[in-house]
Amino acid sequence: MEHNKKFPQSGVVILGASRGAELALLLASIKPQIKGVIALSPSSVVWFGLPKELPILPCSSWTLGGKPVPFMPYDSSRKIVPGDMRAMYKNIEESLAQKEAVEKAAIKVEQIHGPVLLASGHDDEICPA
Repeated sequence: MEHNKKFPQSGVVILGASRGAELALLLASIKPQIKGVIALSPSSVVWFGLPKELPILPCSSWTLGGKPVPFMPYDSSRKIVPGDMRAMYKNIEESLAQKEAVEKAAIKVEQIHGPVLLASGHDDEICPA
């Protein structure tokens, strides 16, 4: 069998979906021992933390070395009713128009040391993945 040089013969490949896909891409971008990623409905940026209860406080979902990873801010001026997925989607979509914030929170996928497979659905009602 001929060796395909694009895919690693050994090493860690991680898989994540939704927020887990965000984490999978982030981890692979900073950990060279991760040799590939499968990300299902990922985001291109790190989002704010999602608490179980309101209010949403501005914090990162992830930390590195005990420090928060740069993240997309949450517009606390918007009142979103829990379960209102259309309002959440619109808020996220409008947040992505903030070029400077997106640049700070962007996941540096170009630093991943292996292949990346991205997949998302056409009709995601929560986030424009």
